[in-house]
Amino acid sequence: MYVRRPAASIGLQGRLKRCYIYETDHGSDHKAFDANFLGAVIDTAPPSPKLLFAKADWEKVNREIQELLQPVPRECQTDLEFDSQVETFTKVVSMAVKTHTSRAKPSLYAKRWWTEDLTLLRRSYSSIRNSVTTARRRGPDTTGIIPQVLMARRLFFSEMEKQKKAHWKDFLQDPTNIWKANQYTRNTNTSFQIPELCERDRTVQSDEGQSFPHL
Repeated sequence: MYVRRPAASIGLQGRLKRCYIYETDHGSDHKAFDANFLGAVIDTAPPSPKLLFAKADWEKVNREIQELLQPVPRECQTDLEFDSQVETFTKVVSMAVKTHTSRAKPSLYAKRWWTEDLTLLRRSYSSIRNSVTTARRRGPDTTGIIPQVLMARRLFFSEMEKQKKAHWKDFLQDPTNIWKANQYTRNTNTSFQIPELCERDRTVQSDEGQSFPHL
């Protein structure tokens, strides 16, 4: 009988603790085996906060990039020199941007699509709405303030819907989110119908009859 040995990388071969074929035969044309490797627990660091590029100090970023790239890179003669300069340039730009860019403070209740502009619009809408409520309690006519409230409300919800669509579009452009997007689009509240049950010489269609058939 031909036994195919499981393939492993060179690194795994040095950490192999045991590997054997199960003695129990389950009647299959394949043999099950048990492999155990020595390994260390990987301590994964928490994800870094999101960079707020809208609040980045681009003047300092450009100045630091120019200082770190001195002397000016010369013209590349080989592919190796080109790859080296690209790698150096990428590291310099990444370091300068991270140094002079503010980081977001994540909140457990924050929406991913929420922006600072939406916060300002919500505050404006809430302020005008509260002023109308206060004026109504005091008794004066609020007819002139109602259009302002409606305009602030329309602007806030319109901008919120626009930001939701933009965030969803950016989310779908990332290929790694394709399976997560598929889960979001599934209808989890789909209803199903119990098929008809045949009881002796008649068909049971009601829920009571299907749950408690008369024997």
